[in-house]
Amino acid sequence: MLGETAVIDPRFVNDFGLGKLVEVIERCFVYNPDKRADINEIKQMLEQAIADTEQYEKEEAVRLAEAEKLEEEEQREEARQQQKEKQEQLKQQFEREKERVAKEILAKSKAESAGAEGQNADPGSIDHNGGKETKAAVAAKDPVP
Repeated sequence: MLGETAVIDPRFVNDFGLGKLVEVIERCFVYNPDKRADINEIKQMLEQAIADTEQYEKEEAVRLAEAEKLEEEEQREEARQQQKEKQEQLKQQFEREKERVAKEILAKSKAESAGAEGQNADPGSIDHNGGKETKAAVAAKDPVP
């Protein structure tokens, strides 16, 4: 009912520590003197407010420490995951490079092998249309005048 209690800014009510003090203040401002807190009640309420606030702050400190620990663990896990991904990328890059070098060596080996075969081939044969034909066989197909 209007005029029976003091108006207190809601910003103070929503804060835990200040909220406890607001409760004490509200009890002091009760319009009806029979319902208003006496000095013993105020003392008891303030002591309880201090104890509750201290407990709240301890719990809040524990929650904060746990949250920081969790965040640090998440950051470490993220760093491990990034390192794992980087290792996988390097492994894939190494495998691709290894494959490329192997193909290069194989191609070089085949080229050298083909060159060696060409040197050991019969001097009377000609490489014609991808096959080996003798000069006589070529001359029979294409007589020279």
